Amino acid sequence: MRALDCAAMEQGVSGRGLMENAGRAVAEAVVERAAEVEGGARVVVVAGKGNNGGDGLVAARLLYNRGLDVVVYLLAAGQELTGDAAENYAAARAYGVPIVEEPTHQQLREACANADIIVDAILGTGIRGEVHGPAREAIEAINSAGAEVIAVDLPSGVNSDTGALCGVAVAADVTLTFGLPKVGNVVYPGAKLCGELRVVD
Repeated sequence: MRALDCAAMEQGVSGRGLMENAGRAVAEAVVERAAEVEGGARVVVVAGKGNNGGDGLVAARLLYNRGLDVVVYLLAAGQELTGDAAENYAAARAYGVPIVEEPTHQQLREACANADIIVDAILGTGIRGEVHGPAREAIEAINSAGAEVIAVDLPSGVNSDTGALCGVAVAADVTLTFGLPKVGNVVYPGAKLCGELRVVD
């Protein structure tokens, strides 16, 4: 995936442009699902501090600007974000997107339990080893909720290179992956957790 991103940037597509495109695809998937929720959908975006979280922040900004009820639960302090993710954090803040930084486990559980749609933007393709700490708590909160789950690139906790689970992983209803499917999208047990797999250009 990193090689594809580098190739795109060599062709003049910026890292922020790639993130904007990914976030837009996620937002469109949320809008599609939200249309099925009577009375308006409550959307929760659970975001990590990496590029996956940056994709989630883009999606949240676009959804907020379209009038959807969306809140971001950022598993870090805003100042911990860097690069394109930091820029999109600042943009989301500037637009007034509600962002809860470093939420407690209880806050996450309550938010996920009350959500109609959850965007899993916690971990991306770089994860190795067991998931622990706030990321693990967030995954458990998502899995214990009854909401529709849309994963960004692949469900958090799935190893993108092998499809193995890193101790715990999100069980998604829809997974949006970008460019090409990752091994983790198509090899079990990870493939089973992707739900409906959509490949976005």
